[in-house]
Amino acid sequence: MADTDTTALMKSLIPRHDGIDLERLHVLIEEELELYVERTPKSREMAERAKRHLVGGVMCNWHGDWHLPHQLYVSRSKDCRVWDLDGNEYIDFNLGDTPDIFGHAPDNQVTSSLASFIQEEGIATLLPNEDAVVAAEILAQRIGLRYWYTALSASDANRFSIKIARMLTGRPKVMIFNLAYHGNVDETLKWTLEPGSIERRFPLDYAPGQDPAATTAIANWNDLESVEKALEGEDVAMVFAEPALTNTGIVMPQPGFHEKLRELCTRYGSYLLIDETHTLSEGPRGCTGPWGLEPDFWVAGKCIASGVPCAVYGFSEEIGDKLGAIMQMDDPHVSAGFTGLGTTATGNALSTRALRMTLEHVLTDEVYGRMRETMARLVDGMRAVIAKHGVPFSVTSMGNRCDLRFLPEPAVDAFDSTIGVGLGGYFEFLHLRALNRGFFIIPYLNMFLCSPTTTADDVDRWVECFDEIVADMLSG
Repeated sequence: MADTDTTALMKSLIPRHDGIDLERLHVLIEEELELYVERTPKSREMAERAKRHLVGGVMCNWHGDWHLPHQLYVSRSKDCRVWDLDGNEYIDFNLGDTPDIFGHAPDNQVTSSLASFIQEEGIATLLPNEDAVVAAEILAQRIGLRYWYTALSASDANRFSIKIARMLTGRPKVMIFNLAYHGNVDETLKWTLEPGSIERRFPLDYAPGQDPAATTAIANWNDLESVEKALEGEDVAMVFAEPALTNTGIVMPQPGFHEKLRELCTRYGSYLLIDETHTLSEGPRGCTGPWGLEPDFWVAGKCIASGVPCAVYGFSEEIGDKLGAIMQMDDPHVSAGFTGLGTTATGNALSTRALRMTLEHVLTDEVYGRMRETMARLVDGMRAVIAKHGVPFSVTSMGNRCDLRFLPEPAVDAFDSTIGVGLGGYFEFLHLRALNRGFFIIPYLNMFLCSPTTTADDVDRWVECFDEIVADMLSG
């Protein structure tokens, strides 16, 4: 896409509402940027030092996604609190974009078990232990799929699932929903901006000589006609779907959508993968359990091991039996390590212990009950502020997660949801004002998470701040 086209697209995504002056909002944003620089001199010094050996001053590009004059650096974190190098304290509704939804260094059995485990039992023996067996048993019971593997990230779990699906079907393509996100998987880092065209989203996804459509088909969320069109050529090995689209804010499925999606996958011989990496906010069984979804593959990462690098991917008994036969897993003379599934650190003892402890003691109905209660207070408070000021904003929630959208109604597709993010003024002012008042929000969405340690007072303090933010957006 040409630069001028990109600029036009970005302008079309900026919401505009009577009573909110975007030019004035940009003046307020500049004031907040200046305040941020004043509050964080030690982070500014560290950022300059970091740029000598780290591109952008960060070890991971996700760390640099806060759109700030200089990177913010953290000194410590505990429960739902984070402190930066200058000693500024923040109430954290970000929680690492879900890996730490159970809190930073929480006082629970996961933390205590891992502390002793590192000292006494070792981290990477390249051999399995009982933790792996127990974790697989719990996952099978909760999700309903028989066989399980682990990976170090949901991105890898998705990649390995694609390998299996292609091997078993002999088909080259995967199908994704437009603007969805499934990690740094090449096949899923594409989008459709014009009917009939598939393009790579980012420059680093450039693959010389490869047609983006050779490995990827794209349908629109809640549009079953587009799904069937993508599948009817019978060249799609796997369909990637979330229970609800989450990458541009929560977009719920229309009634009957998942039932028909399952039917279409079966009819055209494509495996269905449900990626619950973002929707584990719903509960211990994600959405798959309570919604009665029937995936062939199921993937989750992020919080599945309380922030320790780990992900899981499960698949049906039929798939597992076929896979075992092809890889000759029962033959002691065959090297299963050369199958392309996993690495030497995949399934390491530390991640596996964290996975088991999380499933047994933290990823539970009791813990989620506490988080849901706090989130309900946050959602009610923000909706009350919206009603008080009469602004056309909305809040959508899912378990211990909610998203603020700068549009009056819940979105039904990804593009409407993207407009609701409020890029071009609303989004930037919200995040900068929140940060300067001591609150972390997910830096690339208006997303809030509550941990078991988030208190009613934490929520009330944010609602008060949100009230001031909306009032300032409207004043003048």
